Amino acid sequence: MYNIGAVFSYGLPEGGQLEVDVLTDVVTRYDVDGMDFDFFRHPAYFKGQFYGEPVTQDDCNKITQMVRNIRAMCDTESVRRGRPVLIAIRVPDSLPFAKAIGLDWEQWLKEELIDVVTGADYFKLEPWANMAKIGVKYNVPV
Repeated sequence: MYNIGAVFSYGLPEGGQLEVDVLTDVVTRYDVDGMDFDFFRHPAYFKGQFYGEPVTQDDCNKITQMVRNIRAMCDTESVRRGRPVLIAIRVPDSLPFAKAIGLDWEQWLKEELIDVVTGADYFKLEPWANMAKIGVKYNVPV
């Protein structure tokens, strides 16, 4: 499992790109089947969050673009290998809460960027059935 967000600030342009560069190095050098991103282990991605500032749609878009770039890299590597490189995510069970911290994971599902979703369990915000319905809606295992 890769602990995404532990040391990067996604408000900076180089934050998301550094993440993509590190993952590209791993995926192209090692025969991994996929990646599991724990987006809820350290759920502060932007400097403003530490000062009580709200996460903006622009902030969410920065992380979404990073996920797009990771998906594109995995798809390229999948073609080279002749088999998929999967992406799994661990996220809060509430879409509004997730978006409030910068994770627009429903958009990621709409764009088919994610292969598997796991609900975070530090605390429950919504019934598990809600996440399962989202998975069914986008044909992604939850």
